[in-house]
Amino acid sequence: MARLRRNTPRTPSQSIAIIDDDPGLADSMRALLVRDGHDVSVATHPREGIELVRDRRPQLVLLDYLMPEMTGADVVRAIREFDPMVQILLVTGYAEEQPGRKLLASTLAI
Repeated sequence: MARLRRNTPRTPSQSIAIIDDDPGLADSMRALLVRDGHDVSVATHPREGIELVRDRRPQLVLLDYLMPEMTGADVVRAIREFDPMVQILLVTGYAEEQPGRKLLASTLAI
């Protein structure tokens, strides 16, 4: 996404949903994106995040992969049931894990 510069006319913002069980990280991401002019909503629980996406219909979802109760893969599957087109970007702090490859393989089979 292009940064919105302060010296240029405002363009319509992107609608972004952040789903992350770490409230501090989610708030930091939100603050950075809002500062760049985007409309950002945050959910700190996977099920709350699914409902947020259902209600708000964002253009982009920033999704933590490892969360309690549900993984990012579970959240993607639930979102794809009602919105097959929303862009989803997996975010994880675990370098030794390879959730993105596993998720990509599983969602292509859906």
